[in-house]
Amino acid sequence: ETYQRVAFYRGVELFLEERYAEALSLFGKSSDRGKDLVFRARALFWKAESEYAMERFEEALADYIRFQQLPVNPDLEESRTLDYQMGYAYFKLKDYGNAAAYFKKYVQTSQKGPRTPDAYMRLGDSYFVSRQYQNAISAYNAARSAGSPEKDYADFQKALCLGFLGREGEKRQALNTLIGAYPNSTLKDDALFELGNSYVQEGQEERAIESYDRLIREYRMSSLVPSSMMRKALVYYNSGQSREALEVFREVAANYPESDQAAQAVQTAKLIYVDL
Repeated sequence: ETYQRVAFYRGVELFLEERYAEALSLFGKSSDRGKDLVFRARALFWKAESEYAMERFEEALADYIRFQQLPVNPDLEESRTLDYQMGYAYFKLKDYGNAAAYFKKYVQTSQKGPRTPDAYMRLGDSYFVSRQYQNAISAYNAARSAGSPEKDYADFQKALCLGFLGREGEKRQALNTLIGAYPNSTLKDDALFELGNSYVQEGQEERAIESYDRLIREYRMSSLVPSSMMRKALVYYNSGQSREALEVFREVAANYPESDQAAQAVQTAKLIYVDL
């Protein structure tokens, strides 16, 4: 038992130093060789944590499940966070149905704490990927109410959900609110791009171009600039403004020659030359 405890605590030290492979070895010895059931269980949980940190998600999930099946005290700290950790393991394995189930179980059965907002956020993401958009909106709202620091992300995801639900007007309203409320958000260029796309879908070409232009002007280093320029050019082209479209296509090809959009710009420009 003494070796089992020493191995466990040394494993924790190594884990906190991010020496996960060494920690994993000690947790394995502590969980396999000792007679103390509590330390066997705790070592098994931290073995799973080490595997997760090493991105060995299938092994981590298998050990979380083994821990879950042990007759240990539910008041153990490891027991209290198990559903949250299993939610993440399933999420990383792209098993979003099980991820949602465990994140939901965690927020419903655990006391509110620092993990609660994140659990709601990942619950929203799990629903979003599973195309359960109304459930996703509810989860993102809960994340905001629980004090998540990622309020701009929650609002952006909610806007996307509204679009997928066919509520384009509400989507644009949500995006405009986000753009105004979070001037320093890293998602502002994404919001402007989605806003432009939504205006295009509703046939509001001038407003679409305004959104794309603002993105291009204010976020010159954004990876969305070439796509925004292409969308802008296509708006011009589809509305019969061929010369304006051609000018933008030339800019894309000249300024972003290595991008996927450059090849598309060249091809479309050739069609315009034929029409002219």
